[in-house]
Amino acid sequence: MQRAYEVSPAAAELRPYFDSLAPDGFTQVGCATYGVVPCDGEVRAGWFMWALRDAVAQAGHYRSASEAQAFYTRLAEEIGAACDGARLDCLPPRVTMAPPFRLSFVGDTVRTFGRMLVFMATFDGVTVPRNPISCVVDDCGQLPYYVSFLDMVHTTLFVVPPGMAADFQRRSGEAIQWPFQARSAWVAGKLEAVTAGYRAVLPWLLTVAVLAYAGMGVTAILRRRVEPLFLVASLAALVVLVRAALLAYLDVVAIPSLNSLYLSPAYPALLVFTMAAVLGGIRQAWATRSGRADAASPRAAAESLVGD
Repeated sequence: MQRAYEVSPAAAELRPYFDSLAPDGFTQVGCATYGVVPCDGEVRAGWFMWALRDAVAQAGHYRSASEAQAFYTRLAEEIGAACDGARLDCLPPRVTMAPPFRLSFVGDTVRTFGRMLVFMATFDGVTVPRNPISCVVDDCGQLPYYVSFLDMVHTTLFVVPPGMAADFQRRSGEAIQWPFQARSAWVAGKLEAVTAGYRAVLPWLLTVAVLAYAGMGVTAILRRRVEPLFLVASLAALVVLVRAALLAYLDVVAIPSLNSLYLSPAYPALLVFTMAAVLGGIRQAWATRSGRADAASPRAAAESLVGD
């Protein structure tokens, strides 16, 4: 950014933000993620786009969408002109924030993709929030905007947001057992039991599901008959694989992405695949057994002789 300030008046408008303590949250999480000790104050990887957005907002260019677009266009033109004039050492023009492709990304992405699938199958990293808070009017009435939020989403359980952390810590430290603390402990205990159950059962059930899915696939090819649940399982598997592949590439080229938060949209699809494949395999095995039994019945044998 220091070099950009010198060649771009638009970039120079962002200097007060980047020279202040405002982006410290982004720098600290970047240093913690990449193990930079002591932290060098740089905003790394994917966190830079969020810091840039905040800097532009602080500079007063987010009063409207058109104003923000105009500022980004001016910033790009000034930086581009500096690159063309050799005042900045730049890569070729691109329309993406992803780094230039390198062949080594392929192998790294494939390996990370495999780790993603194992991570999901074992429910690794799936944990119950440490400080869930059950909040209704009786014990969070002094924060009406949170009550309004809970009313909109029809729930009484959510994770403590940063803005409420101080109030949560103050009230949690009091000797009185507040209603939300009791409800949170009860809900968290139930969720931990459910999570432990998934973690114990899912790897084995998923193994059976993969075998059943393969069997349904072979049967579909040989008999030219597709089990409907095979199609359901295929669609669910596609959702899981695409999500894992995208995050594997993101993990390699940008930011660490092997975590349950980023993979969370794929977990329901993984469960759908598991159940559809297992049930489809059972249906297919039952149909095959019934067909063999019918073929071996005395009536079927008599009809075969009459036909001869």
